[in-house]
Amino acid sequence: MVSSTGSLPATSSTSKASLPAKTAKSNSPTSSASPGEPGSLVKPQSGKVLGTVVSEGRADKILVFHFKRKKQYKKLQGHRQGYTQVRISEIQVDGNSYTA
Repeated sequence: MVSSTGSLPATSSTSKASLPAKTAKSNSPTSSASPGEPGSLVKPQSGKVLGTVVSEGRADKILVFHFKRKKQYKKLQGHRQGYTQVRISEIQVDGNSYTA
């Protein structure tokens, strides 16, 4: 409602400073717990993955059909996605070795 002087009346509202601060959640792999505790995540210092290429090729053809009705518009296009099949033989993290 506008008063006769043309200014808006003062309303009571809570200021943002009086609201409690939100805690930020972190999605990083590091945890605030000490590294020795069970269930805690620690970012590794070094890591290596060893593997061999098993095969290379192309996947089955996928047909992409575009059609606009009442316009006599039809377009057919094919697509084959290339791939490389890899067998992981060993994962090394901070000097520890894990084999498959």
